[in-house]
Amino acid sequence: MRYLLILVLFSVTSLATLSSAEAAKEVPKTELKKRLSFYQGLSSLYVAFVQTKKVKDIDLRVKVRGFMNVEFPDTIHWKIVQPAKSEVHIFPKEIQVGAYDKNGNFKTEKYSLNDPQLGDFAKSLKELTSWLKLDIETISKNYKIFQANPNQYRFQPKKPGVQPFTNLLMNLKPSGHLASLEISEASGDTIEFQFMEPKVKRKGK
Repeated sequence: MRYLLILVLFSVTSLATLSSAEAAKEVPKTELKKRLSFYQGLSSLYVAFVQTKKVKDIDLRVKVRGFMNVEFPDTIHWKIVQPAKSEVHIFPKEIQVGAYDKNGNFKTEKYSLNDPQLGDFAKSLKELTSWLKLDIETISKNYKIFQANPNQYRFQPKKPGVQPFTNLLMNLKPSGHLASLEISEASGDTIEFQFMEPKVKRKGK
């Protein structure tokens, strides 16, 4: 089952150094917060996605489809429906991973995020969680924000080598909805998330 954990999360958490983007200017977090105002004050967020994993060393691309349900402030349900069904449920102190075994039975295992066996993986998972929630406060603490054009932002770690991701590129739709997020790791691997139109519930409604 530990292999299953690695396999499922491989598709969720790994993200090659992005090519030098077009000239971009550094902007304060208030600028990004303004552009992402649609995502402020939410109680829940549901969005379908297409995720493409690019493995540099073996020139491999793996595409999956699924949906994400965020229950603010700190719970994420991540479900892959194609090509094989699997689930990852992220809670403040625990992660639950589910997938079908060779006998066709759906199995779920739980792991504490404080489990030393998870090592750097737990750190990467917490980092990814802040991006999936579009937690601007946490993101701005760890990354410099650059604006290439009104609908594109690039992020660089303030302390290279400390953050698990080396570079990120965010594209927005004119409406302010998140269109795509490309994340790079030092390994040279990348993952691109393409997001469909979100469905949201706002606090107090």
